[in-house]
Amino acid sequence: MITGFSNEIMATLHRSAESVTPGHPDKICDQLADTLVDLALAQGSNCRMAAEVTGGHNELFITGEAKVKQDLDEFKKESVDDIHRVYHEITGSELATVIFNLVMQSPEIAQGVDTGGAGDQGVMIGYATDENPEMVPQPFLLARRLTDEMFRLQQTRGLPWIKSDGKSEIVMCGDKVIALVIGIQHAEDVSQEQIKADLLERVINPIIGYLPDHHVINGTGKFVLGGFDADSGTTGRKLIVDNYGPEIPIGGGAYSGKDPTKVDRSAAYMARYIAKNIVAHGIERAHRALVQIAYVIGVAEPVGLIAVTETGTDVSGWVRENFDLRPRAIFERLNLWRPIYRTVNVGGHYGVDHTNPANADKLDIWTWEQIDLSL
Repeated sequence: MITGFSNEIMATLHRSAESVTPGHPDKICDQLADTLVDLALAQGSNCRMAAEVTGGHNELFITGEAKVKQDLDEFKKESVDDIHRVYHEITGSELATVIFNLVMQSPEIAQGVDTGGAGDQGVMIGYATDENPEMVPQPFLLARRLTDEMFRLQQTRGLPWIKSDGKSEIVMCGDKVIALVIGIQHAEDVSQEQIKADLLERVINPIIGYLPDHHVINGTGKFVLGGFDADSGTTGRKLIVDNYGPEIPIGGGAYSGKDPTKVDRSAAYMARYIAKNIVAHGIERAHRALVQIAYVIGVAEPVGLIAVTETGTDVSGWVRENFDLRPRAIFERLNLWRPIYRTVNVGGHYGVDHTNPANADKLDIWTWEQIDLSL
C-alpha cells in the first residue's frame, strides 16, 4: 500500500493499474449476477439475493441463495429471459444454456439480517485522493477510461471491427504515462496496423494525449476469439478493477451478486463515501484518505473503524460523529435498496466526478460518490 507516502515520493514511483471492458468474461458474470440482484430488489425491501455466476463456452451456471416474494422456481423461470437479454446487450451473442442452482436463503442468516444486523462478517475499505476530480488513483482512472471508450465504440459501432472483450494497462511515473498495454478483441478481417491506427486516433490520443514509447497492442498478434468463446469467467475475479486498482488494499469480498444487506457491498460503498468526504472537506488537510470498517454477521454496529489521512492522522472521531455505520442507516443514507446494480457495475463502482454538473443524474445512482454539503 502506498497511500501513506509523501507526494514527493509518489511522484517518483512507477505506478501501475489495469482495467477490463464489460465484455470481459469475468465482468460478464458480474453483470449477470447483478441483474439477479436488481430483479430481487425490484420485488420489495424484504427480498434478498446472493448469487454467484460462472460462465464460458456458451453456457452459464448460477448458484447461491435468494429470498423473493414469488415461488423460487417461478423466479428462476422469469429471470432466464433477463439473463439472455443482458448477455446479448453486452456481447451481441446468445447463450445456449443457463443452469440455475439458487436455493432459499438460510433462516439462520435471515434472523440476524431482518433485525438490522450485517448480512456477513468482513472488513471493508474505502479510499479517496485529490489527484483528479474522480478522486481515484490516476493510473487506475486512465486505464478505465481506455476500456470504457473501447467498449463504447463497440456498443455504438463507432469502429466496425471492435468487439466487446478487452483490457488495458497503464504505468505512470509522476504525471507521465511511460507504458501502455491494450488488448482488444477484433474482427477477423482487420489488420493489426489498422487496429493500432484507429486506437491511437479514437482512444489513446483523446485520453492519454500521446502514444508512449513503450506500448503493446494485442501482444499475441491476434485477438479474434474473445469473451465466452475463448475463456471462462466467474463473479468477483476482477475485484481490484472494481475498487481502486492495486495501490489500495482490499478488505471484504466481491460486490456483484449481493444485495445491500451484504456489507461486502454496502459498507464498502459507505467507506468510499466517507473517504471522499474526508478529502473533499479537507478534514485535517487531507489529500488522501483510507477508511476501514469491520462487521460481524447479524450485528448492526461495526466492531472496528480506522479512518486516516496520508500523514497517518486519525480522523475516526470525525467519522463517528457524522456517519451512522449500521447497515440499515447505510441503506437509507445512500438509497441503496433499488435495482441499480447492473448500472453501477458497468460504469465503475467508484470514480464519478462530483464537481461536473453533467454528472447530476449519475450521482443520483452512484450516491456514495456525492459530497455531503451539510458536513
